[in-house]
Amino acid sequence: MSVKAIHNFEHAVHAANEWVKELADEPEVGSENQAYTILRIILHSLRDRLRVDEVVHLSAQLPMLIRGFYFEGWKPPQGEPREGETMVEFLEEVGERLLRVSEIEAEDAVYLVYCLLARRFSSGELQYVERAMPYELVLKWRPSLPKAH
Repeated sequence: MSVKAIHNFEHAVHAANEWVKELADEPEVGSENQAYTILRIILHSLRDRLRVDEVVHLSAQLPMLIRGFYFEGWKPPQGEPREGETMVEFLEEVGERLLRVSEIEAEDAVYLVYCLLARRFSSGELQYVERAMPYELVLKWRPSLPKAH
């Protein structure tokens, strides 16, 4: 294996670790294991509500290793994704996924991952995340979003 290939792997691990550590630093999360699990669950919940082209656009913004687990278990939808889902329905599904692995509230988990993505993405890139979320959540959180890097 070439030195460049090894450097690419090291960079991929470093970038993924930065994201996970940033999320783990939130008091509601507690550990890097929990952060990884929460990030994976929320990314899957968002992904499953996007059109195929939007899934691909969003994935291009993720670090390589995070992109890998973003696509884990994905089955491209045959038709259009769900539309008009209420905030309660969205948070109930996320909560069911989280229940088995974390004590964090669904809305807190979604908010923390949303803020992480908002810090890491430009506003144009964030539109794919917002497309997958109920409008009420986006509207509720948008004024308090941190600035992208």
